[in-house]
Amino acid sequence: MKNPKNLLIATIIALVASISYVYPQILCDRLIDFDTTPRDTFGLNFDNAGDLIFSESDIDVYIDSILWTNGLRGYYKAQIDTSWCGFGYDKVINISNISLIFDLAQATTDGVSFIFFDMGGDENLQVNGGPEHVINNFWQLPPDVAPDIICDVDTVAPDECEYTVIGKVNLYGVINTLRIAGQELWVDSLCVDDAVVISENPHQYSVNTLHQNYPNPFNISTKFLYTIAKEGFVNLKVYDMNGREIMVLVNEHQKENNYSVNFDGGYLPGGVYYYKLQIDDFVEVRKMLLVR
Repeated sequence: MKNPKNLLIATIIALVASISYVYPQILCDRLIDFDTTPRDTFGLNFDNAGDLIFSESDIDVYIDSILWTNGLRGYYKAQIDTSWCGFGYDKVINISNISLIFDLAQATTDGVSFIFFDMGGDENLQVNGGPEHVINNFWQLPPDVAPDIICDVDTVAPDECEYTVIGKVNLYGVINTLRIAGQELWVDSLCVDDAVVISENPHQYSVNTLHQNYPNPFNISTKFLYTIAKEGFVNLKVYDMNGREIMVLVNEHQKENNYSVNFDGGYLPGGVYYYKLQIDDFVEVRKMLLVR
């Protein structure tokens, strides 16, 4: 008879051999597509720095100055434009020597993404009031753009006019505020991925579930969320990519409920790890990324 532990390790190794890690997809629980803004032009002669200019999908959008690479600040305008050169869907926003600040604090996020079309000049990106990154293009952003926030920038496609490329910025983690600025920058489809909220309603405990850890990717610590539909013996373990057991987080009898467990990976090297939840005969395994 095969040892169940060895069988699990073999399964994990086979999974690692067949799948290369990719960042989790940011879902569009809330979307700003700039199609329903109250007017077409914002900024100089219309608004003061710090003014609320519109709200969409329960997200308040403010306007402010841009920080240039020479250390000075500028304030010009943002204008709603039609999609062009294959960029955007219907309406997009042109950011010209100004910044937009998105207030996302009304709900907890798992991540935010937006697509962009850059025709040159300086760009800014700032998350949660952290470092205000002043760069020539978003591909220069570091992966750790703010504490506990991971940044990944994709090339979506060359634009149809062959001026530049269309890119996508992905930000992973709890994001309360996001500042985007540019000199010749077009932005569209700002997606907000709202985090799973663990309900205290006992009628929600209908299915055993292991949720994706949060945040993911993570730098030091992360949280595992799981639901027990029927009381039983619960085992929650972490494994490295070679199937070696790293830590036992839960090993006890638990009643039906929603649970959260913190995991401190500060002593571990960066890379792909797995965590497995077993509740009697129920088993589920998920993957996570520790970033250094």
